[in-house]
Amino acid sequence: MSHFYMPPAPLEISDFDPKKLLFLIKSPPNQRAVEKQLEAVYGKPIWPKKSKSNSLTVECTLTPETNDCQKIARHWETKVKENLSKFLDLLHVCKHTTLQEAFPLVLSELKYMTISNPDAVAVVLEKRNHEIYVTGHRQAVTDVSKQVSDIIQKVDQELDRKKQQMQEEKHLKRHLVLMLQFCKFEQQLQKKYKDISLKYDISKNLVKFEGLSGEVTSAIVEMYEFTTKVVKTEVKQFSKLLQQFLQQQPVYMYVNSKMKERNIIGIWEFRKGEETLTVFSMSDQQAVQAAHLIKESVIETPINLKNESKALLPTKEWQSKVDEIENNGQGLIKIIAQTDQGRIIILCTEQWEGLAREYIDDFMLANTIYEESLNLELAMMKYLQVNCAGDLDDVSRSLESEKVKVEVRDSGIVIKATKTGLNQAKFAIDKIVQGVNKQTHSINKAGIRKHMSDIILRTNAEYGYVQGPDVSGVSDIAMSQHYVDCQTCGGYSDFYCNACHKRMCGKCRDEHLKHPDNAKHDVCRYEDRKFVFSSVPCKVHPKHQMVLCCKKCQQAICALCTTKEHEGHGFLDLEEVYTKKYKTRTEEIRRIRDEFLLNSRLRLKESRNATLELKGNLELMRNSMKEQASQIKGLVDAILTENLHDLHSYEASAVEKLEYQEKVLDTYVTHVQDTCKLEEYKNSMFFGNPVEFLSGISDTLDVKFEPIPDVQKLSPGNFSEGKLNKEEIRKQFGVLTKPSNET
Repeated sequence: MSHFYMPPAPLEISDFDPKKLLFLIKSPPNQRAVEKQLEAVYGKPIWPKKSKSNSLTVECTLTPETNDCQKIARHWETKVKENLSKFLDLLHVCKHTTLQEAFPLVLSELKYMTISNPDAVAVVLEKRNHEIYVTGHRQAVTDVSKQVSDIIQKVDQELDRKKQQMQEEKHLKRHLVLMLQFCKFEQQLQKKYKDISLKYDISKNLVKFEGLSGEVTSAIVEMYEFTTKVVKTEVKQFSKLLQQFLQQQPVYMYVNSKMKERNIIGIWEFRKGEETLTVFSMSDQQAVQAAHLIKESVIETPINLKNESKALLPTKEWQSKVDEIENNGQGLIKIIAQTDQGRIIILCTEQWEGLAREYIDDFMLANTIYEESLNLELAMMKYLQVNCAGDLDDVSRSLESEKVKVEVRDSGIVIKATKTGLNQAKFAIDKIVQGVNKQTHSINKAGIRKHMSDIILRTNAEYGYVQGPDVSGVSDIAMSQHYVDCQTCGGYSDFYCNACHKRMCGKCRDEHLKHPDNAKHDVCRYEDRKFVFSSVPCKVHPKHQMVLCCKKCQQAICALCTTKEHEGHGFLDLEEVYTKKYKTRTEEIRRIRDEFLLNSRLRLKESRNATLELKGNLELMRNSMKEQASQIKGLVDAILTENLHDLHSYEASAVEKLEYQEKVLDTYVTHVQDTCKLEEYKNSMFFGNPVEFLSGISDTLDVKFEPIPDVQKLSPGNFSEGKLNKEEIRKQFGVLTKPSNET
């Protein structure tokens, strides 16, 4: 019988899950397991070469030599299918569906998924349908599917979060943006709102928020609340030069470092075109502290130059000195020469103030050239020109380090030198002059003497004045040294003889008074001396000189007047009276200058300062009111933003519910309409045949409908308009109190 045996034809199986077949095609270990399973029932699977195949072919391995081959062949297909089904039943397929926008993100996350037993499970991607299939043995599929589900859930949540993400920009005043940045406001927000991002754009005065819409709204409200706590104070008369200096990077960093050392928060700015420094901080106390710190840290010092020093400003030497000083200061010193005004402005931080001025004073002292002329008697000048030219040249050479130049002219001696060199040159020339012997000769010819006297008399009569101290014949050098040189020994003079009209030291005074002829001379301190007058003829008795003062008439008179017009009036020494009245008048002028002039100027300055202070305070109040109004507007904007966000959130939720309700009702209506059309069709079949109609009518309306869904109406809520009360807003805004001294 076996001789006529025909083996069964290959069996093609296509009625099983293609995902399981794909798993077997891709898994050699499981292929071997299937082959072993089918081998027991004389089957051999032919694995498809293409992974997208939908069927599996199994060949029969029965041979005529197999016992009972005919019997086995009759049930071979059934056995193959049973054994294959048993194996396939051990495999499970889990399908995961993702959104189109989520699919790429899920794929990225799947790359990092860990599979403990790769031979027991496979993950297949259907990119067209955005589906993920996990195929394999039960436990492995369960584990991997959970990981895939977690990844999909995580990506969906992230996408939902991004959909709720919003960006918003708020424009603030520059000082508020800087204050937020200085106080690290973004760190405070991130502690409370983890997903929020805050950035500052100082150039545009913007604060940029990014995050979940609810968090962004809350963060904006907190920002406005933070800015309402910012206070300010002002420093008047802060010059534009000082403003520019404070804005330089080294100075800015220096002041900032001092604030950090003292734990002071301060932001400053300048009003355009005004000499006012405005300081902002988080409390009144800190604002005042910051203002004081800035004011004491940067100093403007003007130096008014003497006329002789002004010529140094355009020179290379001066510019080189300026560069040297500024380099030493490392950006904390700025020197500005105002040539047209003849002064120098020093801008520096407080530790450089004294040193910078000392540098400049030393330079001016060493380089300023002064010029002074010594007017000597004509005869003395002639003598020096002829006999002492070499000595004067030696003075210039010996004092060359002090830039001394001595020129002898017909009108006098001209000295050009520094201040120190000038004094040294005058002392050296005075020694030369003192070394020249001089003798005075009287001219006895009456005609010449009378001619000179007539000139003096005519001059006095024409102008009607009493001449002051007689300094004729005394050189400029002698006058400049009358406090220090004794006319006898050349030493320091502290006394004066009113009778001889000579300066003398203490030793020469004692010698002078020892002489019998000088015993009654009035010798006093030099500052108490009497003034010496030139001889002035009496207007009534021209041949006599006025030497007395009438006590009754208070007039200058001669000795002859005492026996005639002013007899019995009482008389005083004219020199004593003039000296006393001169000193009294000088003291009176000094008192007026020191008291009334000084106090009146102080009062004027006080009045000007009061005006400036009042204007400043009024401007401060004006700005404060504007700032308060701006903050109230900001809070109103924040409240509006918050309410609009809440309304938007409610609208999205409510509309979604109602649209779902509409969809359910639409489905219900469609179902009812379809049922009605079916019944109409059935009725049309029985129309005209009463028997068929009656036999079939019992079945036509055997339709049951679910209750019609109820319609739910959602309340839109209500916006209760608050009552706007001007007085309540005025209380929050602030009240302007007028001063009691208003007139």
